[in-house]
Amino acid sequence: MTQRDELHERLLRDLTTLKLLRIAETYREILDEAGRNNTSILEVLNTLFAEEATVRAERALQRRIRQARLPQCKTLED
Repeated sequence: MTQRDELHERLLRDLTTLKLLRIAETYREILDEAGRNNTSILEVLNTLFAEEATVRAERALQRRIRQARLPQCKTLED
């Protein structure tokens, strides 16, 4: 295993420990794209954290909807 592979493994482990699961899923793709487009580190971090925040907000909304136990939607035919 190369040093680079070890770094990726350690990063994935740390991201999982911190429960930054979306970043763990997407960071390689975003870093590769940033390398091709000469993107700044600040822009990369912004992209990673914005995606994590969006996923968490969506998950929280879905959890609240489930916890509300709203009745099933009915159509006019029902």
